[in-house]
Amino acid sequence: MNEPEHIYLFLAVNIIGLSAFLFLFIRYRRINVVRHRQDEKLAAERDRLLRSQSELEETQALYKQLVESARDIIYETNFLGRITYANPVAERIMGFPHDVLLSKRYIDFVDPEWRAGTVKFYRQQLRDRTPNTYREFPVTTGDGKRLWLGQNAQIVMRKGRPVAFQAVARDITALKTASDELSLRDARMQEDLEMAQHIHQALLPIRAPTLEGFDFGLRVVPFSGLGGDFINFIRFPDHTRLGVVFADITGHGVAAAMLSTMLKVLVDEVMQSGRSPAECFRILNRRLAIEYPEGNFASAIYAIFDAADCSMTYVKASQEPAIVVRADGETTVLEKGGPALGLIHPDVFEEPEYEEMRVPLHAGDTVFFYTDGLVEVGPSVDQFISADTLSEWLREARRLPAQSFVEQIYSQSRAQAHSLDLLDDIATMAVRVE
Repeated sequence: MNEPEHIYLFLAVNIIGLSAFLFLFIRYRRINVVRHRQDEKLAAERDRLLRSQSELEETQALYKQLVESARDIIYETNFLGRITYANPVAERIMGFPHDVLLSKRYIDFVDPEWRAGTVKFYRQQLRDRTPNTYREFPVTTGDGKRLWLGQNAQIVMRKGRPVAFQAVARDITALKTASDELSLRDARMQEDLEMAQHIHQALLPIRAPTLEGFDFGLRVVPFSGLGGDFINFIRFPDHTRLGVVFADITGHGVAAAMLSTMLKVLVDEVMQSGRSPAECFRILNRRLAIEYPEGNFASAIYAIFDAADCSMTYVKASQEPAIVVRADGETTVLEKGGPALGLIHPDVFEEPEYEEMRVPLHAGDTVFFYTDGLVEVGPSVDQFISADTLSEWLREARRLPAQSFVEQIYSQSRAQAHSLDLLDDIATMAVRVE
C-alpha cells in the first residue's frame, strides 16, 4: 500500500470515529434532556402529591375538629345499624362512655315504644334510596333521662351501594316540651272557643220567627266560628207586631262575639221598655258609648213589622241599607239614618238624632237586610258586588219564599268571591209579605 492510500485510510478511520463520537454524544444529550424533563415532571407531581396530602391532612384535621367540637351528636353506623363512630358530644349528651356507644346499635337507645316505627322509617329510607331524612324520636340516656332527638340521617354510598348511615342528631327536648305545652294550651283554647261558639249561637235565633202575613228567612255565617253580626227579634204583647234588630259589630272573632253578647243584653233590656225605635237607639248609643271599649261600635237597623196595617217602621244607625223589593221588581234603597251606635259619646259631642221612617208594604213585597260581608268578595277596595248587581239579584229572587230568597243571594255572593274563605261575617235576612 503506497503512502497516499495510507493517508486516505487514516482520514477515513478518523472520520468514522468522529461521526460515531458525535452520534453517541448527541444521543447522550438527548437522553439527558428527556431524563431532565422526566425528573422535572416527577418533581412537580411529587410536589403536587405532597400539597394534596397536606391539604387532605388539614381538611381531615378541620373536619375532626368540627365534628368533635360540634354542639350536635354526630355518629355513623354500619349497614346493620351498629355504631362505628360517635363524637364526644354523643358521649356527653347520651351519658355513655365511648366504648359503650361503639358496642351498641343506635336503636338500642330509642324508646321501646318508638323502636318499631323508627326501624321501619330507616328501612324505608334505605329501600327508596332517599339521600337525606329527618325524624324525631325519644331516647333514654345513661342516667335514665328521656330526651327527644331531631335527627338528619344520610345514606353513605360506595361504588353505588349503601354501606352505612351518617347521622346528625340534636337535643330538641326543650323545644318538644314547649311544643307539647303549646299544643295542650291550643287544645284547651279550642275547647273554650267551641264552648264560646255554643253560647254565642244560643244567643242568636235558630230559626225565623212567625208573624201573620209575613214570611221570614235568615242566614248568619260568622267569619271564624264566632262573629259580630247580630240578629235579635223583639216580640210585643199585642202579637201583631214583631221587632227585628239587625246589627254589625266592629271586628271579627271572639272580641266581636263578646260585644254582640253585650249588645243583646242591652237590646233585650231597652227594646222591651215600650219606647219608640228612635228613643231606643238614643239610649243604646249612650250605653254603648260608655260600656263598649274605646273604638268599638255597632251599626244597626231596628225595624218593627206591623201585621195590622202591613207596614215597617224602622230606624237606622250607619248600617248597610235595607232594600225593599216590590212585587213588580221595583227596588227602593233605605239609606237614611244616623251614626253608628256607640260611636258618638253624648257627653262629649251633641247627642245624635235617629229618625223613624215608615214604609207601607204590599203582598209580594220583600224587605232584604244584609251586612257588608255579603258584598265583600275580594281584599281590594274595588272588589265589591255593586249595588246594581245586588238589586238585579234581588229582583230575580223576589218570587221565592223568604228562606230560599236569602239562600240564593248568599250562594250568588259566594260564587263571585275570589276565595272560599270569608273576609268578614255575613248576615242576611229577608221578610216577605204573603
